Formats: sequence, C-alpha cells, structure tokens
Amino acid sequence: MTFLRLLRFPNLIILVVTLYVITIRVIYPPLIAHEIKPALTSKEYLLFLFIALCIGAGGYVYNDIVDQRTDLENNKRLIVGHKITHKIALVTYLFLTIAPLLPMLSLTMELHRPDYLWYYLLLILILWLYNQYLKKMPLIGNIVVASLCALAVCMPYLLELDAMRQLKEADKISYGGVINIVLAFTAFSFLANLIREIIKDIEDIEGDQADGHRTLPIITSMHKANSAAMILSVALLIMIVTWTISSLIEVNTASIISGAFLIIPLVFLIIKMREATESIHFHNLSHYWKLYFAVGIISLMIMTYA
Repeated sequence: MTFLRLLRFPNLIILVVTLYVITIRVIYPPLIAHEIKPALTSKEYLLFLFIALCIGAGGYVYNDIVDQRTDLENNKRLIVGHKITHKIALVTYLFLTIAPLLPMLSLTMELHRPDYLWYYLLLILILWLYNQYLKKMPLIGNIVVASLCALAVCMPYLLELDAMRQLKEADKISYGGVINIVLAFTAFSFLANLIREIIKDIEDIEGDQADGHRTLPIITSMHKANSAAMILSVALLIMIVTWTISSLIEVNTASIISGAFLIIPLVFLIIKMREATESIHFHNLSHYWKLYFAVGIISLMIMTYA
C-alpha cells in the first residue's frame, strides 16, 4: 500500500484510462472503419503504456525524494524518509527510469523511429530539471507539468500521425471529428492541471518559502495567485460552454451531456476558489481538481458515444 502511494497509483490509473479512451475509443474506430492500419500493434501499444507508466511513476517518486524537507514543513504525510528509506526510493526511481529502455529500443526498431528514444531521454531530463529547479520558479514549473499532462493526452494521436494523414485523405469529416476531440481534451488537460498546480503552490506556500522556492503565491500573494487560478478557471468554463453551445447547434446529444457534465462541477469549483482563504481550503481544492480531471475522463468517454 505504501508503494502504491509512492507511485501515486490513482494518478497512474487516470493516465491509463485517458490513453485507453483516446486511442481505443477516439482514434482507432475511424481508422478501422476505413481499413487503415494503425502504426501500433497490440504488443507495441502495451509497450507504449508500460513506458508511459514508468515515466509518470518515476517522476512522482523523484518528486517525493526531492520534497522531503518541504513536505515536512507543510505537515504532509511523509513516505520517503519515514515509511520508505531514501535509498529504497532512489533505487525505485532508477529502476523506473531504466526499465523502459529495452521496451523503448524495441518500439523504435519496430516502428523505424529512432528519434523516439531521444524523446524519451528528453522527457526524463525535463522531469529531473522540473524537480530540481523549474518547480521553484513562478509559473514555469506549473506550465511544464500542465504541458506534460497535455502531451500525454495527444501522444496517441502523435504516434498514429501517418495513419491519421491517411484518414484525412479518405474522410475529412471523420478526421475532423478526431482532431476536435483530441484538441478539446488536450486543452482541457492543460488548463485543468495548470490551475491545480497553482492551487497546490498556494497550499504549500509555507514549506516552499522555507525551502527557498519562488512560486507564484510567494512572489505575489495567496490572494493574487488564487485570482490567477480563478481567471484560468473562468477561461476553461468559457471554453467548455462555447463547445457545448456548438454541440447544441449540431444537435450532438452525447457532446451536450458531456459538456453539462463538465460545466456544473466547474462552477462549484470556481465558487469554492472564491471562498478559499486558508491553507486547508486550498488543500481540499487540490483534491477537488484531481476529481474534476477524473470527471473530464468520464465526460470524454460519454463524448465517444456521439
């Protein structure tokens, strides 16, 4: 159980479900309908999932290794240095970093894409830079995390880029439908995670300040950082409302239900953010936003039945 907490098991489940829905429910059906062969076989897709999970889990483990003092200052339940030794956590991180190398080499050879190996190494480097330096800077670390989450959403599309080009030539309407869903959920993922990262920085302001961080709430104030998060939340709300209205015009029932499913809890979150003044409020808001992202995945699943 302790190791599952260290690996952020619920987050990994969200990652797997997101990749599954985007790939199996959004991208593959129109390809199969037009007899276009996907780039990834079943085995290669499983290799891709394994690599993605290792990268994500490794990032979470290294974050806990680096944040021991900060988490102590913020009165968070420590895993590394308390329930798991620093050495075991470091070995776990190294294993999660090295384990995907052979699957990645296999994937690059089977797909004839040696550049994928460099992308993998670049992701590892970005996660290391984030934990060591970038998360201590105002907004930069937040944007990096949000961008990586958005990248995870559109990664299945990028892997099937050649097949998608064939689909565009065969059926522009089906291609447009896939693009609209992938772009919409990528934008949703970026904004939702960016907002949550800002809220987490507000929650952790005392420990981050003691550790020499220069996050947005530290260089401005809790109130101004929360205002920035609220502005982004309103922008997300406008985006979802606009998309839902366009679905009304097209009489797309599944998309209308999906939009409503996102709008109602988002309004609740904005109200809660407006009322938040203390660290405990932002602690709760951080969990609410994680749940909201799960709601987003359910909404995406509803959308695929359109």
